Amino acid sequence: MNTQKQKAIAPQSCGGDDRLSQTSSSHSSPSSKAFQRSGSNHPCPICGRTKDSDCSWNDEVYFCHT
Repeated sequence: MNTQKQKAIAPQSCGGDDRLSQTSSSHSSPSSKAFQRSGSNHPCPICGRTKDSDCSWNDEVYFCHT
């Protein structure tokens, strides 16, 4: 069975710092880690999806169904 996995990649600056390790460190604020899910009261900021919770996002990353 072939399954696909979704992967988030944080952008890196020209200075060469590792943004991915910074965003997953314990120094991030708790509010930036909690994901919001799309739904009837929370449309996805990327595609506007409201029919289900397929899209999720926080202050650092977006996972959009489309």
